[in-house]
Amino acid sequence: IVVDVLGLSDVKFEYTGGKWKPKKTEDKRYEKKTGEDMSKISDGLPDFYANKGQRVFLFEFKDIQLNKKVVTSGVYDTIIRATEKELVENEKGRPKGITQLVNDIDKHLADIVGKDRVSEKLYVYPVLVYSDSSFDIEGFNYYLNNRFHEIIRTRNIPSNIHVKDVLMVNLDTLIMFEKAFTDKKLKFDVLINEYISYKNSKEQDQVVPFNKFLFQKAKQKGCFYKASYLVNEMIAEMVEKEKNEKETYER
Repeated sequence: IVVDVLGLSDVKFEYTGGKWKPKKTEDKRYEKKTGEDMSKISDGLPDFYANKGQRVFLFEFKDIQLNKKVVTSGVYDTIIRATEKELVENEKGRPKGITQLVNDIDKHLADIVGKDRVSEKLYVYPVLVYSDSSFDIEGFNYYLNNRFHEIIRTRNIPSNIHVKDVLMVNLDTLIMFEKAFTDKKLKFDVLINEYISYKNSKEQDQVVPFNKFLFQKAKQKGCFYKASYLVNEMIAEMVEKEKNEKETYER
């Protein structure tokens, strides 16, 4: 199963081994590396990297689920502790989610983009892809973006490296709009800049999650209710499987 994420870069995810993982593609307009590529370079690198010109996209994917009791508790401190554990730092001090993205920028950028490029002016877009729809709720993105900037301010990031707000995006939403990305009616890299400008234009909009913004943009372009190629492929596969099983049974 492959899902188009970046309209221009053709960054994709595939479901393999029971997990969603970024898939390496061959679009020469972007340089890109999968987690498998980067594991050969060094430990602790992001799950996926892509860049075009001065723009650098770093992806960390978290296939986690918050405990249902935590989500429905309605207790702020309980929810925040669970969020910190899963997406900031666990009880053993291991970096998670946004802290991994900070480390990608602070400690590993030269390994990722190349030592000859880290002295250039670069715009870094940290992207956290998640599978738990609990994180679609307004406020999670605001809290984690603030924590991201709190942490990165403690690091010595060169002035030529311009770090953007962390983007949180639900993998299921990307699947839903896969056709729009493939048809380039929506361009992920363009949407990121539009979203950052939108949420920073008014204080009350800073809590608006990217998913909500993406739905609005997709609806404006008339691609909200269109089935993705992924859905059509899955339906076709199921129909074919059922047909084959019926033919086998009738024999």
